Amino acid sequence: MESRIPADFIAEGLDQISKWFYYQHIFGVGLFGKQVFNNVIVNGIVLAEDGKKMAKRLQNYPDPTDIVDKYGADSLRYYLASTPVVKAEDLNFSEKGVDDVSKKIIAKLENVLSFYEMYRPSAEIAEVESKKHIQLTAHHILDKWILARLNELHREVTSSLDDFNIYNATRPILDFIEDLSTWYIRRSRDRFKSEDIEDAVSIKDRNDALVATHYVLLNLVKCMAPFTPFFADYVYLKLKSSEDPESVHLCDWSEEGKIDEEVLKNMKEVRKVVSIALEKRIASSIKVRQPLSELKIKDKKLEGKEEYLELIKDEINIKNITFDNKLEEEVELNTEITLELQKEGNTRDLIRAIQTLRKEKSLTPSEAVTLLVETDEVGKEFVNSALEEIKKPTNVSEIVFDKNDGEEIKVREMIFKLKIK
Repeated sequence: MESRIPADFIAEGLDQISKWFYYQHIFGVGLFGKQVFNNVIVNGIVLAEDGKKMAKRLQNYPDPTDIVDKYGADSLRYYLASTPVVKAEDLNFSEKGVDDVSKKIIAKLENVLSFYEMYRPSAEIAEVESKKHIQLTAHHILDKWILARLNELHREVTSSLDDFNIYNATRPILDFIEDLSTWYIRRSRDRFKSEDIEDAVSIKDRNDALVATHYVLLNLVKCMAPFTPFFADYVYLKLKSSEDPESVHLCDWSEEGKIDEEVLKNMKEVRKVVSIALEKRIASSIKVRQPLSELKIKDKKLEGKEEYLELIKDEINIKNITFDNKLEEEVELNTEITLELQKEGNTRDLIRAIQTLRKEKSLTPSEAVTLLVETDEVGKEFVNSALEEIKKPTNVSEIVFDKNDGEEIKVREMIFKLKIK
């Protein structure tokens, strides 16, 4: 018994400060001559949404079983751990808060996992991946960035847990999953889909993206395991190799990795420029699928850093980027649409329509299809002029001009009926 004293921490509610905490301290000193705990974690009181005390007679709270059945135990657990109630403050319980966790953490990360599994390599390659975790070296700027973010997350969670600060340990996880899903995975989609067997560079880039995603997911759920134990183990079991421990809860805590502050700073600037430029597109009523000729940037932080500039070009669909510190605004967008740019925009609209048809038929990216197109001579001329641009991203092996009962779409002044065989 004496070897376990003092304990690292004790956790109880705010109402126990003058009772359980106090009595243990007094008895410990009286019986053993020392305190029985080194740290105290105090939680506040969970109240009803209207701020009143939860009471059966008032029926002013949802049934916990219903909440768990509806959103999952981990959604409820993370929600409570990420609120000020773990900092000894009272909490007005909100079912919407649990719903937000379910959507923004559990569902969003499950979507990332599903996307990875769609393109994941064979079991043999996955085994090699897991053995290379510690030696993982990134080459693509997106891989460098997400690994820097992962190391930053690991540092924040680890230092907060070392300080017994549950609130600060949970909050960064939400932001990281948002970055992983809406920036890294979305910006890497074309890398995942690269299947050109004659292009060794594309294949290496695809494999790099797969390895990085596997590594990030595996280490992310180790950080999440204390807060979402069931979901973390679910993801871990999908990713583990035969040599890994049987559960995420049997793994060692990940080692601290180097945080590339320069990459984080530059990517933050990229996303700021993208956000402003997209707002200008919206203000000009120009959809993102319509290419534009030029973007001017006032701040020269990214000048000459082509790997970052390529991300901006892709994200806001711009041909060229120039820098001019005399600009009145942070960015300036050239909104003039030439005939050539208009054709590119039309092609993208048609590609999007075909991809929607593929999705409706639940086709995998590798399944080739024949596309039936019903249109007039102007439409035929347009399609024939952009055949290769249309075929590659949509995996259309053949385009046949024929009457069909497919869906009708309009691309500017052209009308098409499209059907997938």
